[in-house]
Amino acid sequence: MRSDHQSLSRRRLLRVSLGLLLMAAVGVGIAYSVRPARSMRARFEQVKEGMTREQVIGLVGPPGDYSAGDGWPCPRSSIVYDLDFESWLGNDAELLIEFDDNGVAKDVRVWDVMELPRQTLLERLRNSLGL
Repeated sequence: MRSDHQSLSRRRLLRVSLGLLLMAAVGVGIAYSVRPARSMRARFEQVKEGMTREQVIGLVGPPGDYSAGDGWPCPRSSIVYDLDFESWLGNDAELLIEFDDNGVAKDVRVWDVMELPRQTLLERLRNSLGL
């Protein structure tokens, strides 16, 4: 009789544990899907010609993609791609900077970003799993 009681307690503990794990997963999914878009435009617009690369990185971080993947840079002249620009991409803007040989910004451009339709949590999960 004692073993029946122990197995019942283990099953109950397993059910409770799985239920808590499921609730945590749902909570993380909801938090991920409703997180606010991180605005970078205001910081990008503070960058000015004459700033050093270190000053720019201190203000906006190292070059890279800071977007949530919900946007795409607006089409622009191919001449920008022919120059040696470093790029920072946010949800609402893209920052392009060309630095001189001394690491000083000599050309600073802030471009609009087209907002793409927001994917649902299920669509993002499918994309991340390659389905």
